Amino acid sequence: MIDDIVQDIDLEKQLFAQFGLRQEVKKMIMRNAPVGGSARATVFINKEGKPHIYIQSQTRLQVADIKRIVSNMGLKIGVFIEPKGRPNYFEYEATKKFLEVFPGRKKVNAEDLVFYKTLVSYSPALAPIIETTGGTIKVYDDDACGKWRPGVKFQYRQITTK
Repeated sequence: MIDDIVQDIDLEKQLFAQFGLRQEVKKMIMRNAPVGGSARATVFINKEGKPHIYIQSQTRLQVADIKRIVSNMGLKIGVFIEPKGRPNYFEYEATKKFLEVFPGRKKVNAEDLVFYKTLVSYSPALAPIIETTGGTIKVYDDDACGKWRPGVKFQYRQITTK
């Protein structure tokens, strides 16, 4: 019990240090679950009642890797939260990668960057959860059929109004 509280406080400190967000962990859904070879995911609900996923890894992950992990877990997420002190991080890094491939291009638009945004390094990662598919969050398991098995029962769908 005490260890869980300490880990929650450590997570809050990491989120502030890495993303500049003061997220208060209200409820922990899944703590440090394996989601890849060296990647671990934590799913929590903040004080506003919105679930978030925090993924960290010892190896370098790209946005495409994070999207694949989240999809395999049975989650749908909103926009990725940019690292602290790096506004427009994804656009800047994608533009840099695009210009490495096409150095002669002067004007770069959003359509040009769609693919290159998936190549941007993003570890650790933080994103709000919009929906869980199937009512469970899956975790990575080398021995399981298909490498993914149910980890935690959790059902959520964000309702938007117009």
